[in-house]
Amino acid sequence: MFKYLLAVDESENAARAAQYLANLAGIWQDLDITVVHVVNFKKEIHKMANSSTEIPEIEKEVIAQGWQVLNEQTVAFDKFGVTIKKQLINGHPSDKITEFAKLNDFTHIVLGSRGLTDLQGLVMGSVSHRVLHQAHCPVTLVK
Repeated sequence: MFKYLLAVDESENAARAAQYLANLAGIWQDLDITVVHVVNFKKEIHKMANSSTEIPEIEKEVIAQGWQVLNEQTVAFDKFGVTIKKQLINGHPSDKITEFAKLNDFTHIVLGSRGLTDLQGLVMGSVSHRVLHQAHCPVTLVK
């Protein structure tokens, strides 16, 4: 059995990555698929530092939005009747994706490429680029 980890965000390329893997699962039925979305509490709390919103409320909202992203990006699997697992993780996306994949012995990672130019990726740091270089297993990037 092949264990696939699909990492999603709210991008169109993540939706295409989900569709790609759902199509694959529709053909090749022996896939164990987990879909993850990484949220970053520290980043969101920092963004709202001048807000009157309490930290637990910020975390609650971030979690709700994270589950919304997971549910929206996994609709393609429902169409094929493919059973998947969903996981919400807190931390830096590339580090958490590769760490989760290794700890859970995934055989393949699939994720969308946000489409940054080489310069943007160099300056801002691309999650897909980092995952590609940090992963212990094959990675498929979907554009």
